[in-house]
Amino acid sequence: MRKVICTLISTAMCFMFGSGIAAAQTDAQAVDLRNIKEWSMTSNAYGGKLILSDSPETVPEDGILYEDTVKGDLRLFFHHVNGTEIPKKIVALLTNPSDKAIKVTIKRKGFAGPDMDYLRAGKAVQQQYYQPQETTEINILPHTTVHLLPEMDKLKVRKDMLMHGMVDFYSDNPVTVTTMMMPLGTAAEKYILVSQPLAADEWRLRGTFKGYERVLTPQKIYNPDKDGVVAVTLADHEVDRYVEGIDATDGSKTLNYGNYGITYRLSLISEGKSTTNYWLNPQGGEYAGVLLLKYAQKTDMINTPRDKICFAQGTVNNLQNIATLTDKQVVWMEFSPPGASNLPVKIIMSPKPIYHMYEK
Repeated sequence: MRKVICTLISTAMCFMFGSGIAAAQTDAQAVDLRNIKEWSMTSNAYGGKLILSDSPETVPEDGILYEDTVKGDLRLFFHHVNGTEIPKKIVALLTNPSDKAIKVTIKRKGFAGPDMDYLRAGKAVQQQYYQPQETTEINILPHTTVHLLPEMDKLKVRKDMLMHGMVDFYSDNPVTVTTMMMPLGTAAEKYILVSQPLAADEWRLRGTFKGYERVLTPQKIYNPDKDGVVAVTLADHEVDRYVEGIDATDGSKTLNYGNYGITYRLSLISEGKSTTNYWLNPQGGEYAGVLLLKYAQKTDMINTPRDKICFAQGTVNNLQNIATLTDKQVVWMEFSPPGASNLPVKIIMSPKPIYHMYEK
């Protein structure tokens, strides 16, 4: 997911949402998006364990991609491409290692693939994940393996196709979570018995991480008349640090570059007589995802960008208005770094519409 290049179809549908609509406003303000005052936030980690499976991202052969035995509140984030010439299956499995039955409750999920357009798949996973969902239960007999997402067992993943998903679930006892690429026409519960973990790729973007939710609260109330244009930076490893974990396949320390699979809940409070404009500014390049906006007992799921697959590659001047609100407001935003998208991003607050200030 590092600096992933769009496929031709995705590149054609990406767009620059920078100086167009905002610049058309007569009272729009020119802003250098690379140099905005950082709005001070307090960050705290909550939630259960994140099981991240994204290495090797392009899988060179059959085998176990990631595996760990865990319990409690769990989230699996997987993102793998078939790197062979032969169609394969990529699956997510649950194994009961104990002598008694266990129960797993699926609380929320998003799933996409097989797909050649990685940005479209990343956005689709988030669109599904943030929809209202009902819980389901899986009962696993002793020393038995079942599919976490049974539909994956029926899908043919051809060369360069991506399988991607994000699943929240709870296990009342230890359960072994496995992601695996395997031959077609083979039973996963048998193939897992003869499979070995594959080596990670150079980015080593896999592991088990504590605290899959990050809550950010402001250190003071934003006043657009006094504070001007400010930003909250997410997933840059400077203002907002990457989470550290352990690769359970070899016991080594690992770093989640981009905080993929982490969900953010941001509280932003404004006061004063002027309106407050909220913007999303992806700083890393190509980007396609979803943002949940909650205010005044309303909840809106906002596609970012709204009417195309993705923001274009290679600039920091992509900009999308999320909301324009008047009077004092308490706004909550839910955000998660989308699979295949580039980080970091900024959430910007401003008293006026803004547009990117190009260098002369």
